[in-house]
Amino acid sequence: MRHGGEAAGDPELPGPFRRGDHGGPVHPTGGAGQRRSRVAKRRLLLRGRRQRPAAGGLFLGPGRDAAAQACELQRRGDGQRDAARGLYPGDRHLRLCAHVRRGLRREPAADGDHEDGLASVVLMRRPTLMDLRLALGDRRGATAVEFAMILGAMIFLTIGVINLSLVIYTFAGLQSAAQNTARWAAIQATANAGALPTAQQVQDHGVSVLQGAATQVAFAAETVPCGSRVTASATFLLITGLASPTLPLTVTACHPAG
Repeated sequence: MRHGGEAAGDPELPGPFRRGDHGGPVHPTGGAGQRRSRVAKRRLLLRGRRQRPAAGGLFLGPGRDAAAQACELQRRGDGQRDAARGLYPGDRHLRLCAHVRRGLRREPAADGDHEDGLASVVLMRRPTLMDLRLALGDRRGATAVEFAMILGAMIFLTIGVINLSLVIYTFAGLQSAAQNTARWAAIQATANAGALPTAQQVQDHGVSVLQGAATQVAFAAETVPCGSRVTASATFLLITGLASPTLPLTVTACHPAG
């Protein structure tokens, strides 16, 4: 339907200015003032459409709608590229078209406020055993070799500690036995009018009170100005596993008579 050379309705405008689905107007167009208002609204609508950014691309110049349509046709396939070529506005227009999906969301810039550098210490995670293995590389067999190198030193150190402990314990026991035997000999000498017990009696008494790992123990008593003196000697057998070295031990104890 025409009225004064103008279209009866417009499909882009709402209300009484919209063209019907079958090409006819929904309402009559009205007078000349209403036609001028409709034309002004259509120009504003077209201007707003030109200023809207196209999805997936940036177009500069007055021909941005044609460039947007060209980019859209280029994305659809090779069959429509020939149709899209005729829509370019000209060589003086700059056409920028990004071939990306429309479903991509805009993500914030990484470290936009430079906070990663300040919080790097907090964000550091504790290294795991797997990270340590990857850093050291392939070290299969290295532990066995290192253990074999220090195994001998560990064995000798262990044996030395055991022998030292036994020697100290044996020496302390021998010293205690000598003091006990000297006191016993002084008591016996007082009871027997100054006569000391026999050598066998002194030996038997010393061995009976001896504690420790000493071998070849010998006790001897004699009368001295300070009283009764007992000398105890023994031999300690060191533990080595290869040979049988010995360590001699000798102690002396004196107890006043009476």
